[in-house]
Amino acid sequence: MPALDDFLRDPPRFLRHNHVTYRGQYPDTQGGGEYDFILLPLENATARTRGGVFLGKSLAKADAGVYEIRWRDAPLLGADRLARGAPFRAIWGGFVAGGKADVALDSNGPDLMLTPELTGCTIAHAAQRNGDARFSHYNMMAGPRTLPGPAMVAAARSDYAGVGNLGVLTREHYHGKSTFETSKERTRPAANVIGWRKGGVWTFWVQYTDVKGTVSQILDVRQLTPGVKIG
Repeated sequence: MPALDDFLRDPPRFLRHNHVTYRGQYPDTQGGGEYDFILLPLENATARTRGGVFLGKSLAKADAGVYEIRWRDAPLLGADRLARGAPFRAIWGGFVAGGKADVALDSNGPDLMLTPELTGCTIAHAAQRNGDARFSHYNMMAGPRTLPGPAMVAAARSDYAGVGNLGVLTREHYHGKSTFETSKERTRPAANVIGWRKGGVWTFWVQYTDVKGTVSQILDVRQLTPGVKIG
């Protein structure tokens, strides 16, 4: 299981060279708890990394691997996917359709936390030096759309009142990473976020992506830090 070993050993490095997206059904909880997942290679999918941008055009593109993460006990997973996937254990960061999920992280359990791909949601996070952390996934709606960034930020600040090191990542920020201006094709900007505990301290990482046609592009991979990212 070399790919899984590389992923668990250094998730940010793996994300820089592989498009990794959570897909399918979720564990039966809004957040928290340890669950079994699989890292599933998609051999017929195409992804590229982008090394930089000059005058609005992507530079230094290279081939990238494509992987899905699936909940191992999902009723609709299927025997074929289960057989091809490499199993591992992680903490579920949660998701509630039309609402919010929240998980408290400490020094116990697996060193990895997962949450669904962000296509319109906002996430909030706060990590402390003693190794404790908190993570929230916001899917609050206004009609058919998720709430705009300022409303999500206000909700996060209310929920995290008195908690230091608050960071917020809104859809306006990761949608702004899109390379739509360089292509006439319709694109789908998104972000994949994971939590990683290294040396007893939780860090949170985001993989910015853009899908053009059938090709996924890795635009950037960054550690999330305190502060609001709204545009």
